[in-house]
Amino acid sequence: MLLSAGCSTDGYSKGGYQGFDTEDYFPQFESTAHLCGMAYPVPVYSYNMAYLPGISSEAELAAIRSRADEHAARLIERIREALAS
Repeated sequence: MLLSAGCSTDGYSKGGYQGFDTEDYFPQFESTAHLCGMAYPVPVYSYNMAYLPGISSEAELAAIRSRADEHAARLIERIREALAS
């Protein structure tokens, strides 16, 4: 399970503008995996990934790229762990 969200972690909380914690979106995927006899991996997710051309600054773009690189590294590590098991 892989997710990148444009907003901050605060947006994905009971009191945030999404109205739900990030983890609240995952049960249906876990249930489907169980039904299919699949292992359900711990999701990999990142926040603050929104870039708006003409609005976001170059510094914001650089920060997003850095977060995207970190996100990719975590995903690659998770894939390696799954292949090794």
